[in-house]
Amino acid sequence: MGHTLFLDGYNLVIRNFAVNPVRRGTGHFGMVFGSLTSLRYTVDNFMPTKVVFCWDGEGSKELRREFYPEYKMQRDREPWNPDKKRAFPFKSKDEEHASFSEQLQRFREYLEKLPIHVIDIDRTEADDIIAHGAVYEYDNGNNVTIVSTDKDYIQLCRTDIEKRIACFNPITKKTMTSEKFQKEHGFPVCNYLLVRAVEGDTSDNIAPIKRSLGLKKRFAITEKTLLKSFPEIEGSNEIPWSDIVYDSKEKVDSDGLLVSERSVYAALVDSADTLSMNYKLMDLENPLLTDDQKETVENILDSGQSSFDRTKLRMMFREDKMTMQIKRWGYWIETFVRVKG
Repeated sequence: MGHTLFLDGYNLVIRNFAVNPVRRGTGHFGMVFGSLTSLRYTVDNFMPTKVVFCWDGEGSKELRREFYPEYKMQRDREPWNPDKKRAFPFKSKDEEHASFSEQLQRFREYLEKLPIHVIDIDRTEADDIIAHGAVYEYDNGNNVTIVSTDKDYIQLCRTDIEKRIACFNPITKKTMTSEKFQKEHGFPVCNYLLVRAVEGDTSDNIAPIKRSLGLKKRFAITEKTLLKSFPEIEGSNEIPWSDIVYDSKEKVDSDGLLVSERSVYAALVDSADTLSMNYKLMDLENPLLTDDQKETVENILDSGQSSFDRTKLRMMFREDKMTMQIKRWGYWIETFVRVKG
């Protein structure tokens, strides 16, 4: 049995670009140094037999925007704020963007020399690639760990007798499994997507389902409120979103309901289309990949040992003066020797 490690590319590099202050000469180099350091730490921590780095492809938002035009649109509209706290004092949006692009290119050059499979597909998000790849590796008898701060991946957690899909948060350094999720939330992970679809995701511009309480007062339906209204979510069976909408239609006019209870059912009935849309946007059990794209992912995963050029890596380290930050080259590179690809 192997252990496959999936890393969400932009989730890693954007985080390190934002918080790591390391410089090369007078310019910022925190993305490259921080991402390589995080990568080595993660590989050393989990000791995988295969490492897969997944990127959003060119035009990755287009598919979801075809049926939800506002998907992640707030990120495109966000103005550059010179007063925003940054790891490096960029003077303009253009300077920051140029540094990001330059460092991203350099980091990808490092990945090409490491024993790591890299996957990016045009018009496809890393979430979909990782979702299909993780289940594919799991179905082929391997343990799988997904490394990302994105909570959507938790819906993929599962455990069999000798294998599992787990999620590791690189900020909290905590691993989520299906058993741990059940213990912490009180309901099975198979119903996590339903709860996420109701709560929405502001980071992706996915609206939550809101209920009305009094004039002009609208509140998002929380996980706690949803469980109270639908205790069957805590059972072992997966509850489709359409079931809670149907049940809400049955219950909304029932006698004896408190105003707060009725407001939940009414909101779910009125927002059925939004709930359906949210579910489709966030559903990683059914990733937005064509059959050809799925085959591409599978072929890369099955392709065997990826490249490992230690000589070139050491030259790049010296060129980038990273030997000043990473003193023990032998220890750093030895981490990747165990990766078989």
